[in-house]
Amino acid sequence: MPQFTPTAGARTAEQIQKAVGLARQMDALIGRLTYDRKFATDLANNPRETLAAARLLLDREAVETLITVDPERFDKACEALFDLVDSDFLHKIVMPSCDSAHTRRRSPYQHEATV
Repeated sequence: MPQFTPTAGARTAEQIQKAVGLARQMDALIGRLTYDRKFATDLANNPRETLAAARLLLDREAVETLITVDPERFDKACEALFDLVDSDFLHKIVMPSCDSAHTRRRSPYQHEATV
C-alpha cells in the first residue's frame, strides 16, 4: 500500500481511495508485462482496448491524486513501467480517441512485439 504524504489531507477520502486503486492497477500492469508476452504485444498495438479488457483503467483524477499525495510512489511505478514499454506507449495512451485520422494510421510499432 502506498505511503501517502501529509498533502493527502487536501484530497477527499474518495480521491485517496481511487489513488490507492490506481497504484494497485499500476503494480498489476507492471507485473503482467513481466510475464505475459501476448498481453505486452497487445498493449503495444492497442493500449486502450488492451487495458480496458484487462480492467486496468487509468483514471485521470486518480493519477493526479496519486501524483499529489505520493509522488515518489508514482515516479517509481512510471520508471518500472517505462522500462517495460516502448517510447511511443505514453503517446498512444494520451492520444485523443476521437482523432480518427490519427488512429487509422498504423504505428510503426504495431507490427512488432516490442513493448
